[in-house]
Amino acid sequence: MFDMEGGFDMQGGFDSQRGADSGFVRSAWRPDEVVLRLLQEELSQAASGSRDFHRALLVIIRRLCGELDWDFGEAWVRSRDGSALKPGPTWPRSNPAYVAYRSASRRLGFLPGGGLPGRAWQSAAPVGIDDIEEEPAAQFTRRNAALRTGFRRAMAIPLLAGEDDVVAVVVLYRCEGPPASAAELELIRHTVAPLGPVVAQKRVEVELAVRERQQKAVARIGMAALADRTDVDTLLAKAVRLAANTLGVGHAELLEQLPGEPKFRLRAGTGWGAKSYELATTDEFQAGYTLRAREPVVVSDLDRETRFQPTAMHRDHDITSGLSVIVYGHEGPFGVLAVHSQQRRSFTPDDVHFLQAVANVIGTAIERKHVESELAEHRQHLETLVAKRTAQLDKSHERLRLAERLASVGTLAAGLGHDLGNTILPILCRLDALAAQDLPEEAQAEIGAVRHAVDYLRQLSQGLRHFALDRDGEHRAGGVTRLKDWWEQASPLLKTSISKRVELQAEIPANLPPVALAPNKLSQSVLNLVANAAEAIDGDGWIKVRARTLPGDRMRISIADNGRGMSTEERRHALEPFFTTKTRAVSTGLGLALVHGVAKGAGGTVDIDSAPGRGTTVHLTLPTATAPRVPAPGTADAPAAPFSVVGISIDDRRMAAYASLLVRSAGLEPRHCPPNEPGACRIWIAEPGRTAPRTAQQFLEEDARRRVVLFGDAPGRTGAGYHFVDRRGGPDAMRRGLREVVFQVLEEDDESADHQGPVR
Repeated sequence: MFDMEGGFDMQGGFDSQRGADSGFVRSAWRPDEVVLRLLQEELSQAASGSRDFHRALLVIIRRLCGELDWDFGEAWVRSRDGSALKPGPTWPRSNPAYVAYRSASRRLGFLPGGGLPGRAWQSAAPVGIDDIEEEPAAQFTRRNAALRTGFRRAMAIPLLAGEDDVVAVVVLYRCEGPPASAAELELIRHTVAPLGPVVAQKRVEVELAVRERQQKAVARIGMAALADRTDVDTLLAKAVRLAANTLGVGHAELLEQLPGEPKFRLRAGTGWGAKSYELATTDEFQAGYTLRAREPVVVSDLDRETRFQPTAMHRDHDITSGLSVIVYGHEGPFGVLAVHSQQRRSFTPDDVHFLQAVANVIGTAIERKHVESELAEHRQHLETLVAKRTAQLDKSHERLRLAERLASVGTLAAGLGHDLGNTILPILCRLDALAAQDLPEEAQAEIGAVRHAVDYLRQLSQGLRHFALDRDGEHRAGGVTRLKDWWEQASPLLKTSISKRVELQAEIPANLPPVALAPNKLSQSVLNLVANAAEAIDGDGWIKVRARTLPGDRMRISIADNGRGMSTEERRHALEPFFTTKTRAVSTGLGLALVHGVAKGAGGTVDIDSAPGRGTTVHLTLPTATAPRVPAPGTADAPAAPFSVVGISIDDRRMAAYASLLVRSAGLEPRHCPPNEPGACRIWIAEPGRTAPRTAQQFLEEDARRRVVLFGDAPGRTGAGYHFVDRRGGPDAMRRGLREVVFQVLEEDDESADHQGPVR
């Protein structure tokens, strides 16, 4: 008889819109049992066919108003937590007076026994009002609003799912006509009785649909949290919007607790516009109260709330109800997630569980992002350490390669000096023999010119040997150099290292005291400085070497040039190892660092005075031989840490010099020591035939980090802590073998790269 919208068909039933042609007179009509039974069947069918809970109630209200001759109807629905009745659908909706009455009722709620709906709920039976005007306001709270609308009669009909289980209350209003009799109320009660289970079933379906929607929402935000491409702010904004939409509220917010401050900050929100605000974390407001309570907080009516007060933001947006839960991070509460409604509503346990699930997903996502950030920082730190370690190893390799080159240059220079001396000696003898003969004056002049050239070659030979070897013993502590004698031997070599367009000048008085530095080390240092000065001069120029005494038994040797000079940045880094303004193919950047190491080892200093366009002066300040020597920490004559000392017991002076240069370039300190007396050192390089096995074994047993490098013709003793370099392969093989062993020993300890010697 009813279609899905609840209307009668043309062959039966009653139509509320029919007029006199049907014989129906509204003012005289009274329902009888047959009509109500028919209505009961049709209402049950229509309600069952409705799509949801509210549409089923709307069908019931429309049919009761139309078939029982009532002007207006409204439904009051049990809240999801079962504590109160809240507004439901109404009919009709077109009359402006009815719209105003419905609007006035929108924010109301009824408890059992309160008002007309509450009385029907409490009694679980229909309640009729014959005259609203005579009804006390305490029993009919909307009395005045109903009278203004024109209502005079009212009737409340509970819909029961069980004996006392009221799922909704339908209230009907009539402007004119007789009140409902007791018989009519009883008939109506029987008529709507079957509708309660139908409405309850629809409500269960709605609740299941709501729960399913909430679960899907949690799953969606969980999948978003697992996506690597989703950043935290995007995820938080999405979670807040999803929570608000799923719960059907207009406002939601995620308040982040600021670290170290008693404040909340709005991290993500919806419904507040573009506003961003901060809020105190005290329990004066809902968010702070939630943190203190450590449990979800439900607010049914913020105006009647006594636990805390509304914030200015909530007042500005007419917030009435709300729900808030804690979001936990990796170190405790991250903040508070809250939803708010402008309409009065009750949040069920399912709503609380849903919002807490969303908060848990947010907390897990934040913790995950935090862990990923820490892992990224840790990974970056490890990569930095690896890069640093690689750079240190590269520098160690570079120092060892340089040591080998310098040793080769020194060996070559010493060999050239020796070979030149051997060649010059017979030439001088033959020149003397020729000069003793009675030759023409022209021939004697030619012999003198040849002798002059040979004398220059002899000085150059002595300079090369002086540059390469310390004839007084390289391993002797300190060393003494008389500057005047040194200059006569070293100046020819220095002149050959610069362009002929650059004039080499000198101011070295004869009465200067000797300096506490070996001649070969002084030659190496000054040669580096003169070569650098010559490279800084474009075209014609001059280089001046000047020596003078300073107060406090100090000697200053200055090398000045009129070249292009240095910038402030270049001057600041000039003494650093491997710093150079030239390409690596031209310079290693170790020249000035070598000079600085030599000066530091002698207890002196290196200072640079330079500016662009004004040339450069390098001051090498050294102690005199008569001054009490205070060497720099970590040098050969200073008390060095045993770990940084390498003892050398090799009779071959050239190989001893190479070994000394090799370990010094690796950042360790060489010490010459007698056979069988290694002393306190990290590595002992010795010859097997001149080293007692018991002494070597005792040396190793005193410290597990020590190593013995045997340098000879036979391996001798082998085992843990021993290394061997075979000298039978010639000088080049010995140099390579010694370099590989020293590098291997340094690699055995992670700290070896951190020890920087004075010579770079």
